[in-house]
Amino acid sequence: MAAGKTPTGKVGQRKFVTHADALLDAGAAALALLAENGTRASVVVVNVGTNDCRIGDSAVAVAQGIVLAAGARFELAVTGPVYAFSHLGTAVSVTEIVIVRPYPPV
Repeated sequence: MAAGKTPTGKVGQRKFVTHADALLDAGAAALALLAENGTRASVVVVNVGTNDCRIGDSAVAVAQGIVLAAGARFELAVTGPVYAFSHLGTAVSVTEIVIVRPYPPV
């Protein structure tokens, strides 16, 4: 990957934006972890709980979405909203990597 380029192809200086851990109640509806963010280059989700969960869009559910095992991490190059669901309940940490100042076009 070229220097300064993000996985989504955006060019610019990046910074971390950390969020409080999100608690996923057992069997509850999908929880919005992040709203849409056009300056987001990627998001890192880490399952810090003891049960598996699923990551996806607003339709994420018990048999839909990316499975994130307890202790696992996943990085998504996405600007849209990110949701999580856990059938048994767990907690996830969420960090965004955002573009703070675009580099001028080359």
